Amino acid sequence: MSQTSEFDGEFDGEFDGETWRAQRGSEARENPRSRMITALEAEILKQGMLRADVRDVLGMPERSEQRADVYILGAPPFSIDYEEYVIWYDAKDRLVRFYRQGG
Repeated sequence: MSQTSEFDGEFDGEFDGETWRAQRGSEARENPRSRMITALEAEILKQGMLRADVRDVLGMPERSEQRADVYILGAPPFSIDYEEYVIWYDAKDRLVRFYRQGG
């Protein structure tokens, strides 16, 4: 028997830019962004991509530093900590790496 959440199915394995952008500033523990990461990494994010192009797809991040953008992913089951998705850029604002952290 498997457990499901309200986000299983519709967003599982698919990236939807409109849904991702609509979650900006959300404090929801079950954030649909979390289910989009596999597709985001496989289909959208590419090494060398310009920061402006990433933001065109993902919208503005919850936090931004000189060379990194941070998007909130909600909290995984059985965790009190929220996860974040971090995207790093080089000095020319080109994507160099991305990863999920926390939780």
